[in-house]
Amino acid sequence: MLVLEFESALARGRFMTPECTRCSGTVWPPSEFCSRCMGPVRLRGDLAGVLRGRIMDFSARDADSFFCLVEFENSVRLLASLVSDTAPEPGDAVLLKSCGINAYDASYIFEVEGLA
Repeated sequence: MLVLEFESALARGRFMTPECTRCSGTVWPPSEFCSRCMGPVRLRGDLAGVLRGRIMDFSARDADSFFCLVEFENSVRLLASLVSDTAPEPGDAVLLKSCGINAYDASYIFEVEGLA
């Protein structure tokens, strides 16, 4: 049920991180129970537009767009797109700009933007 809530929020452009109510750890990927302590999990706040992360790796998509592996909260790793005139570097700070679910194939969509 929590996964359905997570996906429903994501489809509305809201990124909510799953958090254990017992140990307060971030649970990724979303699950009903914490993988560390087996405690129950709840969704925490809408973080789209405020969640900061770091680029772990990237590849060019086209002239001004990149696929990036981005890590948030030291545990959540997402594949995201980044539109930029210059190539990013591993370690660059980014902000989760938007998120959603592709209606065609139900894949998750994440877009980040660089922080100066």
